[in-house]
Order: sequence, then C-alpha cells, then structure tokens
Amino acid sequence: FPLAVDDPRPPAIPAPELKTLYTIDKDDAGVHVLTVASHTGTHVDMPRHVVPDGLTLHDFAPDEFIFTKPVVVDIAAADDAIVGPDAVEPFADRIASADIALFRFGYGNVRKTDPDRFTNHCPGFSVVAGQWLKDRFPNLRTLGMDVPSLAFTCAREERHTSTRIWRRSAQYCEQSEALPE
Repeated sequence: FPLAVDDPRPPAIPAPELKTLYTIDKDDAGVHVLTVASHTGTHVDMPRHVVPDGLTLHDFAPDEFIFTKPVVVDIAAADDAIVGPDAVEPFADRIASADIALFRFGYGNVRKTDPDRFTNHCPGFSVVAGQWLKDRFPNLRTLGMDVPSLAFTCAREERHTSTRIWRRSAQYCEQSEALPE
C-alpha cells in the first residue's frame, strides 16, 4: 500500500507527517522532512519491539528475509476473534514444510473500507495458538497476516504475550496488511 496520512494505524501511533523544509521559489531546491513511526502501514516487527534485549533489524542478515517455501492460509475470522490452534490445525500439513506462513483473515479490504474496524477490531492469534505454531512448526520462521498485529488488538496484554513467544528467538513476524486475494 502507498503510505498516506489517513492510513489505519494503532491509536498510539501518530499519522505520517510531511513538512516542507525548503522550496524551489525561496531556496532554489525543494526539500521535505518525512516523519513516520515504525509501525505505520505494512511493516515488519523485530524482536526488540516487545522484548527489551530482543534482536533488531541489524541483527538479521539480508538473506534471512528471503523465503523459499511460502504457504498462504485462509482463515475466515470475525471481528475481535481469538484464533486458536483448532482453526489452524486443518492446514497443518501445508504449514509443516513452510518457512513463512501468510494468514489471510479476510481483512485486506477492511483496511480501506473501515479503518477503525481494521485497527481496533481485527482478529488475531491467542497466546496458545502463538506457542502452538512455534512449537509445532520448527521450519516456520515468519508469520504474515492481513491485520496490523499478530494477536487481536482488543486485548493488549494477550497481544504482547503472544507476540513475545515469536520474539524470543531469531524469528520475527511480518504484519502485512496487503495480502492479495
């Protein structure tokens, strides 16, 4: 998605800001200052996001962002749904050999049509499901999803606990808000 000031984002994340620093008319050059919080739009969370001594972007080699065994998993989930292992189990055979699992909860369109719903009422994985995915699929390095957070956004502590499960190793989670249908 192109980045825009009115894009959905968590309530605590400020909107992107573009300020004019210099103009061609006054300064002979057009220069702007762009301010963007790291969790604006489609983004990748690093372990340090919720683990004080977690890994940062610089701790990953570029080739760790290359995935050769992707799987797309479609799980229809309602607003504020807590997705447990039972919803993922039917896809276990497909996920078993994957190095990245891209979960589509059906929220790709919601991002544009109802930003408040997308930001504040999206579904997400429970703590149990987060741990189950990590334990059950040792080849799985990354989760991607069409919602802004690994875990559902309506319960902060559960969300952070679920997120920390994936952040205690060299694994990270991509929250891609643009998984094409």
